[in-house]
Amino acid sequence: MAEWPYATVLVTKQDVKSGFTSGDRHLDKYFADNAVRNGRADLGQTYVLRGGPSGVQGYYTLVSGSVATDDIRALVEQNLPRYERLGAILLGRFAVQKELQGQGKVGPALLEEALRRSVGIADQAGCVGVYLDAKNDGAARFYQRYGFSRIGEPEALQMFVSMKKVRASIQAAQQEWRKVHPSA
Repeated sequence: MAEWPYATVLVTKQDVKSGFTSGDRHLDKYFADNAVRNGRADLGQTYVLRGGPSGVQGYYTLVSGSVATDDIRALVEQNLPRYERLGAILLGRFAVQKELQGQGKVGPALLEEALRRSVGIADQAGCVGVYLDAKNDGAARFYQRYGFSRIGEPEALQMFVSMKKVRASIQAAQQEWRKVHPSA
């Protein structure tokens, strides 16, 4: 059976010293100054995709959180309880090495890895989906291509995708990968 070729691992001190730069000073500062420290403090876990010019192709951070039930009710394909908020996974940070941006490879692979890991977390702890705050309209368009929808205030860039949709997307990607790489 074909295996997914990308794997992310927990960030290390060596990773943050690698010279990674996404071109966004806030994301770069977070990675250099807080990624390892926040992981040790259980405030969020950062995963890296290694390789590329700096040794790190990209990273993402996952945090446990919650979303307002009313904001996601129309996006979830099931009856939801009347709780005010429901457990969800926050994709808190997401960045690709500057030289690798816009090529359609690292960003999609990194996002798929984040979503795969989120499914594993949901299998253990349960959650209704994944949410994030897109940095700008361009980032929001990127996430929309992968099933995320805007939630909350109309001018906000908060986005959500249900766990059911994530699972279906991963299954479809696995089937496509097997078609392209039948003997891998």
